[in-house]
Amino acid sequence: SRWKKHLCLALHFNMFVAVGVTLIVVVAFSMLSAFGLAPVIQIHDQSFPEGFLIKMTCAPTFLGVLLFAPDFLLCWACCDPVCFLDKTCIHQEDKRLQRRGIHK
Repeated sequence: SRWKKHLCLALHFNMFVAVGVTLIVVVAFSMLSAFGLAPVIQIHDQSFPEGFLIKMTCAPTFLGVLLFAPDFLLCWACCDPVCFLDKTCIHQEDKRLQRRGIHK
């Protein structure tokens, strides 16, 4: 289906950027928690407080950057690799969608 094709291309082209941005967010929230500038939770079994912002933002940050980075980061337009894959870009079974994709 179309979302599987989009996910495959997003993984190929955006994986390293998504990992990098997520790593920056994790380090930033870790530093904020360590210096007491971000809220933390004290769990009874642990001797140290636990920052919950990382757990709440890590997966959404990664998925958001992975799926939507090219839409928001226009600076990639000059160095973004051009890739046209006929089987992934043009619908292969529905003739109406196929015709619309060809005439785009």
